[in-house]
Amino acid sequence: MRAYFYFNKAVNSSLVAFIFSSVFLFLAEILNLISTKAGSLEFQISELSSLLISRVPYIFSYFITISLSKEDRYYRAFVMIVSLLIFSSLSGTNNILLSIIISFSANYIFNKFERIIAYISVIIFAVILGLILFYISDYFYELLMLLASVIEKSGHLSPFLYGVFSSIFNSASISSFDELFYFRSYGGSLIVNNEIVTGIKDMVQNGYTGKLVSSYLSGHYFQLFTLTGTALALGEELKGSQRLAMIFTFIFAVLSGDLRLCLIFLFLESHYLLFSMILLFGGCYLVSNILDIASPFIYNGGAVEMLFNINNPVYLLCGGIVFTAIGFFVTKFVSLKFGLSDSFNIYIPTRLKTFVEALGGAVNIVKIEENTAQIRNPKLVNTFEIDCNIKENKVKINDERIYELKEYL
Repeated sequence: MRAYFYFNKAVNSSLVAFIFSSVFLFLAEILNLISTKAGSLEFQISELSSLLISRVPYIFSYFITISLSKEDRYYRAFVMIVSLLIFSSLSGTNNILLSIIISFSANYIFNKFERIIAYISVIIFAVILGLILFYISDYFYELLMLLASVIEKSGHLSPFLYGVFSSIFNSASISSFDELFYFRSYGGSLIVNNEIVTGIKDMVQNGYTGKLVSSYLSGHYFQLFTLTGTALALGEELKGSQRLAMIFTFIFAVLSGDLRLCLIFLFLESHYLLFSMILLFGGCYLVSNILDIASPFIYNGGAVEMLFNINNPVYLLCGGIVFTAIGFFVTKFVSLKFGLSDSFNIYIPTRLKTFVEALGGAVNIVKIEENTAQIRNPKLVNTFEIDCNIKENKVKINDERIYELKEYL
């Protein structure tokens, strides 16, 4: 249960980062589309797009550190940015999820040791982790190629398996798996002008419109519709700043086609919901393959790119409406069954929500010590629902649920 305590901290401290990062990824997609019409400036605009994408982990690192620090926050944020830069240089990766993990680890070190020792320790931690990832990266890439080979040879299940594992790796902000299908022979190959072209994206750029498009590309558009349904359901459940962050994240993800932030958001919101979405995303590719919807994309496959490359519009839109509804109702089911975030971004499981409401809601609870809750407004406590004694702003509770609730706050 303590895991939810850290999920709560992760969500709260990452909200602003989700907003800024989603805008960055959207602008990067727009620049990619502009670069195709920019002539001699294509390379410079593409480089600017890559620069925006590469800054996203630093945005998370900065805002998480600022949010979690009670003192020396700007010094800590500077040290964190430098450490992440060192880590990225050594490991050769700009990974959003790793930047979140490193930032939380650094925050623990900042609070555990004296200032100078903490700063040095964080930098050393970044160096060690970067070197470890550098040395295991080749082995990890070989595992990815083995997995891609298995999926490629799985026949009619290939699209479903690709959608599932693509979503898993995207939720971890790992793009290497998709690139094996986009630019390597795992995504198919053809001969053009006596030269072998490999990877489904390169094949599409050379005029390919066959079955592999519906297997490894078109299902992505159904994912956009599914996330739209999920966003509509979450909009009814979430409150305040978390609702705002969700809206920004999902809208710009649908527009840009980059789903990494959405999947990370779902992971922090509810791992049950993320698992459900991963299975649905596998279904998106499977249905795309069955309906033979050959709507490709070259960049991230956002809504704008979909409009330029749409084929079989009736099937795509009808299927999209169905997946929107499925995304909505699956999110609603997960919310009722397992619970989502309560007000002020605190995860409260369904079985404890009545207890929390009797205490005036999560916003009314300042902290819990042993069997006593310190609250903001004693008048909001429902003494008919819980056995308690109230003295000023402290509520002594004779209910075992208070100990379980403590694990979440």
